[in-house]
Amino acid sequence: MPGKLPSPRIRGGLLLSIAMLVFSARAFNGQAAGQSGDVIRIRTRVVFVDVLVKDKRTNASVSDLKINDFEISDNGRLRQLTYFSRPGEKNERPLALVVLLAPIDDRARNSLQNPAILNSMATALAKLPPEDELAVMFSWWGGVVPPQTLIAFTRDRSQISTALANMPNFTRPVSPDKSGSSPQSLKDALATTAAERPRSQVAVIMITDSVYQMTTLERDEMAASLLRNNVTLNALITGTDKFFLFSYPVLKPATGVLGVSLYGVPSYLAQQTGGEEVRVRKPQDYGAALEQVIGDLSSRYSLGFTLAQDEPDDGRLHQLQIKVAARDSSGKERKLRVITRKGYYVPKNEGIRSRL
Repeated sequence: MPGKLPSPRIRGGLLLSIAMLVFSARAFNGQAAGQSGDVIRIRTRVVFVDVLVKDKRTNASVSDLKINDFEISDNGRLRQLTYFSRPGEKNERPLALVVLLAPIDDRARNSLQNPAILNSMATALAKLPPEDELAVMFSWWGGVVPPQTLIAFTRDRSQISTALANMPNFTRPVSPDKSGSSPQSLKDALATTAAERPRSQVAVIMITDSVYQMTTLERDEMAASLLRNNVTLNALITGTDKFFLFSYPVLKPATGVLGVSLYGVPSYLAQQTGGEEVRVRKPQDYGAALEQVIGDLSSRYSLGFTLAQDEPDDGRLHQLQIKVAARDSSGKERKLRVITRKGYYVPKNEGIRSRL
């Protein structure tokens, strides 16, 4: 037998309570929805530094170090590492590699026309992983003429040997592209490459006879641009131009007065950006050197430290110094060589937006 219905007063109270509960739930859901649409800006800036460590005796890369083996200083200030990964542990970025042919003397130019050398280079470059990109550029007469592209960025390895085999004569520049646009300077071309490939590891291998003609100001601007864009430049030195070898001691005082840097630019840029300098002499050395540099690019530790929120972007170069202290199984200090970039510019970052 059904029970009696509540009195009107009780029924009214129940309805009022239910209405209040519904209203409160809607208000809570509306507030939560409003909160989920709010955007909080978190300003986080991390300076990442790739570090190659080699055994001084064997020149082999070292990959078994720990975070406590590293010490990093920023303008003399010791930084605490907040990020660390060994070679192969992190998600490797694909390589965007520019091979820059920049000879100046006849011997160096002729060597890059040698079929044995071209085959050695093509074989080495064909071993790049399928996700890596490759471009080949010329820089005529040691940088006097802006570089021109022989192979635009591609993952098609079949284009490498064909393009190198059909390389034009070094006595004249290649024909301009159909657009008629002027070629970019090397600095601008590499900056554009880095901007278009923010998720790639951008690197340059300059094949040269140690002479790349720049004013001192251009050289320093080039180094600053490479550091800002986190581009590593490596130098494969084929020799030294005989004219500059014998005349440089006489020309050096004049170059200082005129602000011209004639000799050693590739080596200087490699040192500043954490690249390597490798000497090549025999035809087979070219391919082996390319493989060594490419392998070492993927054999680097990744270190990172976080900048405080109140650290300003002062627009100046911050000098980096990285030390490694490690001992072998017998307790003796290991003889290690550290290769890394010499500094960084404070990264500009408006912040990371996070939705609650």
